[in-house]
Amino acid sequence: MLNNFFSFFFTLFLLANSSFALIFVDVSVVRNENKNLIRFVQFDADRQSFKDITYYQLENATKAPYSSGGGIKLTFEKQRKGYQIDIKSIDFTSHVLRINTESYINRNDVNYTSSVGKKLFKYSTYLCFWNKPDIKTADFIMRKIKKTGKHYPSFKISLYKEIEDENNFKKVKKSFSTIFSAQKDNNHERGVLGELATELTLLSYQYYYNDAKMENNHGFDGVYIDKSKTPEIFITESKCRSESKCRSESKSAGAYLEEQLSMNDVYGQLKKMDNKGKDLRALSKIIKTSIQNNNAYAMVHRILDNGSASCAFHSLTCKEWLCTKLAKLLQDSNEKQYLETLTELAKLAGYKLNKK
Repeated sequence: MLNNFFSFFFTLFLLANSSFALIFVDVSVVRNENKNLIRFVQFDADRQSFKDITYYQLENATKAPYSSGGGIKLTFEKQRKGYQIDIKSIDFTSHVLRINTESYINRNDVNYTSSVGKKLFKYSTYLCFWNKPDIKTADFIMRKIKKTGKHYPSFKISLYKEIEDENNFKKVKKSFSTIFSAQKDNNHERGVLGELATELTLLSYQYYYNDAKMENNHGFDGVYIDKSKTPEIFITESKCRSESKCRSESKSAGAYLEEQLSMNDVYGQLKKMDNKGKDLRALSKIIKTSIQNNNAYAMVHRILDNGSASCAFHSLTCKEWLCTKLAKLLQDSNEKQYLETLTELAKLAGYKLNKK
């Protein structure tokens, strides 16, 4: 779904310590209980925290304003088959506006003032405001965001429900546990928000999402690859779960990393991808090559109740890959591939095996 976003990007200023302030405002339409809700998500990629999540449930053809607190100002209006969005202004120093036009928002219904329009230029399938900095190395990214993010004390999740025939809104406070009334719908929405935070984080460093999902939503949550000559890869697992008495709901990012993105888990998922369609097979090949070049990393990105993110990483090394492969081949009694892999591992360690 992420490749279909209609995106706006803007200037990133690198600070003296090579960090930069960047607040994404992501606009999308979600469906719940047979109604369309337009959702505005503010995520601060530098502080690693949601700033605000707001839903609007419009019943009539009402034009309503939205402001991100000064960074972005726009109006939106519900139409018979979707929404119209009119962009009034954007703070060009720190904000990125991204509008999902996959459904319910048509590109032709996104308008902007001439002052904003002058800043637009084409970039791939996106419309961007982005004076791109250099792609950051995985080592830089891991050092930058390995700690828990700095949450916004004012963070809140809100639903504005239009009161029919009154052109007014009733505000309802929400939490990650109560966004939607049905537990299944709420779990799905939390998952979407978690993956969104991960994607915006890595996008701010110019790592782009690749879909690795298989049937029944199984597979890696995301695979992110930069567009350099020697790309590095992040394989990600995103979590957005509320704290509770249930231990499975309150595990740390590090615990999830050990449980779901160990080399054994990565190896198993790649084997499954090898038996799927050509896109997944091609992506699997890219990931394996990166692992063999020691350019692949596993990442868990967990959203806490206060809206901030907690992260954990580990490298996926060629040595670990070959050792895992050896163990699997031994289990499968595949002697030929076992000896070939053993030879690769020996070469990696600087040894030479005698063939008999």
